[in-house]
Amino acid sequence: MTVWAFVADVHGNYRALERAERLAQARGADRFAVLGDFLGRGQPAACVAWLRQHATLAVVGNRDIDHLALVEADDQAYLRALPTLAGAEDFLITHGDAKLHRALCTADEHRGFRRAYAELAAANKRLWFFGHSHHARVWRKAGPEGPPELLDPDCVALDRATADLRYFVNVGTTGRPLGGRGPASFTLYDSARGELARVAL
Repeated sequence: MTVWAFVADVHGNYRALERAERLAQARGADRFAVLGDFLGRGQPAACVAWLRQHATLAVVGNRDIDHLALVEADDQAYLRALPTLAGAEDFLITHGDAKLHRALCTADEHRGFRRAYAELAAANKRLWFFGHSHHARVWRKAGPEGPPELLDPDCVALDRATADLRYFVNVGTTGRPLGGRGPASFTLYDSARGELARVAL
């Protein structure tokens, strides 16, 4: 059984990252996927050190590129080398900024996730995990032209029997909650059971 913890938008908040790690491991997480924007004021070097030690998968965020000067040259090189798209098992990950990936970005919500659906179908993946907007939400969509259905992000059981269903998971922000967008959080995915859960910090 694999339980993934998806962390995004830490923005240098190492204390929140440590708390997320403890909560994730207490819930059985054995792999971490990091969705970008690790850098920011606070403890950026400690956050990158954590990333290098713990992340099974990681993609770069727009703020990582913008704030490279906050860390030493070796960490800068590491962040520059991170991809903008990665995947494992039945999912893809991006940060969510359109400048980093035109199809797998938060703006696709306004297009009914048509581009994201096509990307997932072409890659033969069922889920896309992202961050960027600091707002944890989950949608599912049946078919390329079907309307996205907003689900409860706190607990989702995937329907794996319906072949054309795809899921779009904004994991929220671990380190910098914004007014009206919910608390700091991360998302767990039990890939064996097909279950998603948002965990508030």
